[in-house]
Amino acid sequence: MHEYTGNIKDPQWYHEMEMTDDEVTESFEKMLDEPIAGVDPAARDYILQTILTNYDPEASILLSTHLISDIETILDQVIFLKDGEICLQASVDDIRMQHQKSIDALFREVFKC
Repeated sequence: MHEYTGNIKDPQWYHEMEMTDDEVTESFEKMLDEPIAGVDPAARDYILQTILTNYDPEASILLSTHLISDIETILDQVIFLKDGEICLQASVDDIRMQHQKSIDALFREVFKC
């Protein structure tokens, strides 16, 4: 996994990754933006199960969501974006060891209003 720096709204960010648009797209089997937002909990379970049973285990899925507690059990890596900047990027296991809390609890702490 590449370490990303800078502002993702800036086209230079993609250049820093040293990946072309095609390579970025090919790096992820699926790029999903809020796939479980606005649906009831039963539908969320169905959507997540469908995603997990229909992807190549060798590929990656990039999923953006604010519903961390609903997906925490399926995460391997986490990237927190705040004001268009990466404020945290780490494995789920490293976060739990370092911060001694769940990803959802850390998310709530980082993005507290």
